[in-house]
Amino acid sequence: MKKIFLCLMAAMLVGIINVSAQNPYPEENDPDAWTYPVKYAGERPALKDFVDASFEVGLEYGMGEVWGAVYDAWCKYKKNQKQEANVKLTVDGKNGFLKYEREYIEEDNTKSLVVVEICYWNCSDGKHKIYCENAYCIYDGKAIETENTGISFYAYNNSTRKMTHVGNDAMGVVVKTGMEDVDQSQSEYPVVTYSLPQVGKDIVATIHNKPTGKEQVVLKWNGLRFE
Repeated sequence: MKKIFLCLMAAMLVGIINVSAQNPYPEENDPDAWTYPVKYAGERPALKDFVDASFEVGLEYGMGEVWGAVYDAWCKYKKNQKQEANVKLTVDGKNGFLKYEREYIEEDNTKSLVVVEICYWNCSDGKHKIYCENAYCIYDGKAIETENTGISFYAYNNSTRKMTHVGNDAMGVVVKTGMEDVDQSQSEYPVVTYSLPQVGKDIVATIHNKPTGKEQVVLKWNGLRFE
């Protein structure tokens, strides 16, 4: 009986070790996953290294009008040049946070606001960081979706120095609006926007265009993904 007990305990320990050794981001093992390198000097990458790496890829494959404007603002920031009057760029390297805001005023005085945010988190496994890019647009006081809006995540591997795209579902960023059956061709279908943390670790999701008004959901960071 003692031998059986010891064998069972050994098996349990092996199982625990195997589980703990599993990669929390299996996308890194997918040969078809979108990946790109991050170049940096020193012990670890900083916000500027992640942003530079992202824009390097964007310049190669195309980044669209919105991200092109953010890139221009980023270049001005690095050269210590003045931003355009309607542009505000917040760069907080200590907290790993960047925010770009640009306000447009149409000829009919309709206002629109484009916001782009970048943030990253240190993971509890000590081997990864999660890098996030987020963009949203408010037009005439209402949130709208475009080809440039939305949120995306990448797992950065400290050993390989590479980014790997991780889907929103895998990151736990799935927000139910309660209006999934609404025809999206209608102007009032629900739109979800996200706000990344400059301080703290949680993401705030806002559901727009609900009959009951805006609704906010807090997505809590658990060290590896959100809940």
